[in-house]
Amino acid sequence: MDYLQHFQVEIEAVGPVFIGGGMTIGKKEYVYLPQEKKIMIPNMWKMYRGITKAKVLKQYETYLLSWNDKSDLKRWFEDNRINRNLYEQWMDYTIEAGDFTFDKNAKKEIILFVKDAYGMPYIPGSSLKGAIRTILLSKNYIENPVSSNVSTNIEKANFTGRKGYLAREIDELEVNVFNTLNKNE
Repeated sequence: MDYLQHFQVEIEAVGPVFIGGGMTIGKKEYVYLPQEKKIMIPNMWKMYRGITKAKVLKQYETYLLSWNDKSDLKRWFEDNRINRNLYEQWMDYTIEAGDFTFDKNAKKEIILFVKDAYGMPYIPGSSLKGAIRTILLSKNYIENPVSSNVSTNIEKANFTGRKGYLAREIDELEVNVFNTLNKNE
């Protein structure tokens, strides 16, 4: 494998980065603290042991299985006289809620970032490759505008929903930028 080259790359994020890991946390599975603008994510094993020790496992099962319950986990703790000092011990981590708003009538899920085997967030190589490809495509398009036909197609494209929007136009642009078979250099 003499043809492979290895590089070390250091990335500085200058904006928000999110790569979904395919898992979500439901409304009944986290504690939202609106005054502090924080969200606490429990360690389910610790919480199960704590709930069992507090002898409220049956109430917790009822809470989880109820469809019409508009209560959240923080309210359930309060209703079952589990104080914050105790349930904080069951939490894995706390995140900043930012502009997150909690509507009692609309159940919100939290989409989790992709994590490694140690539970730490990471950026997969394929996502990094896609980001670099997008940057190179954009830079090349700005510096060397391709045929006006591609530009016209992009400008005239009708929004048909997030999925697949501009897919054909982007494919055409990528062929123009990255397909070097017909170029002298």
